[in-house]
Amino acid sequence: MEKLHRRLAKLICTSAIGAFLTVVPAYADKAVGVNVNGLGDQLEDLSVNGMLARSGTVWVRMFVDMSKLRGKSQTEISNDESISNFNALHSQGYKTILNLKWATNGRDFPGPNTQGRLDDFDVMRKVLIGAGAANIDIVVVGNEPFRETDGAFRDQDMTDWYERMASEINNFRNNNNYNYDIYMGSFNNVYKTSERTTVLADLMQFAKNKSWIAGIDLHTHHEMIEEWQETLNYAKNQIRNDQDIIVTEFSLMRWYKSKNSNNLSNSYKSKYYPNGTSNKVWQELVQLQNVQETNRWYDFNAMHGFVSSRKHYLRNVHRDYFNLSANRVRVATFALRQNPFPNYSSNSDAWIYNGLFCFSTCSGEDDSYQWLADFNGLPKQ
Repeated sequence: MEKLHRRLAKLICTSAIGAFLTVVPAYADKAVGVNVNGLGDQLEDLSVNGMLARSGTVWVRMFVDMSKLRGKSQTEISNDESISNFNALHSQGYKTILNLKWATNGRDFPGPNTQGRLDDFDVMRKVLIGAGAANIDIVVVGNEPFRETDGAFRDQDMTDWYERMASEINNFRNNNNYNYDIYMGSFNNVYKTSERTTVLADLMQFAKNKSWIAGIDLHTHHEMIEEWQETLNYAKNQIRNDQDIIVTEFSLMRWYKSKNSNNLSNSYKSKYYPNGTSNKVWQELVQLQNVQETNRWYDFNAMHGFVSSRKHYLRNVHRDYFNLSANRVRVATFALRQNPFPNYSSNSDAWIYNGLFCFSTCSGEDDSYQWLADFNGLPKQ
């Protein structure tokens, strides 16, 4: 009931924007949106020619590295480029998801009633204010806690800290009459049994037990699309019937990484290396970032079956997994723009294939070879 009241409040605000707008529910299942990770500079251009407008997205997700903001004033945090860009989204009608990233960086979780814990609560409140707390749709208590916590600290102290932080985020919401939904996460690759640790089970149970938690956030960077079924089967069995799932990061990164040491295709070599080359895929990815020719990047994608055969991954994963009501996915956000990886190697994680817009392998922020066309055809709210 509490969650319904918050969504009704959002609907009332939406309908008041203007009578010329078609009133739509503030909450709808199975939408896709964009993710900029911690790179809020990608949100600067809100013009009709900017990436956000060209993508047609409604939902935008960003994370904030809280460890870099501890000890800063409210003014400093509000003026941070990423945070101010994120806040500006609300006046343009975008729906927003903010993940709070708590990297330990060799620092154990501060205990109850310590100054360290009070400092963490303080920076949380300042970031939410700076990011426009009154207009944020979703706040995720973490980002990737099991990637951002040193192995030695993944224990009961971690569980206690995240549970207390979630409670403080809820208190802050209630004390200020904010309406954002609260999710726990983000939990990585839960299709792997090795990821299902005691701390994960404890945090999942905590989320299930608290009526004010709307659900959980998943990150799935995997190799085979079929791994989504195991991911969602596991996740939906950990939550209440009135909770749901958001997916703020996902990709076939591990599939592409497994092809780093492949030979270049004959058709590609004939066009770009008529005198022959022994370059592997990973070496060509370095070269593509050096030359930054959009058509060459398109050819690389089209002429290598391990890429072209996955061209419709977004369409397929939405149709076969996200769009099924039984899987209880509220929204899934995909990378907005490709980022540079100048030191790409045979062992590099293959993030370079992600992004609705290419950048590091193209002459500008051009449409991606693979993703944008299918993204445009998927529901946005």
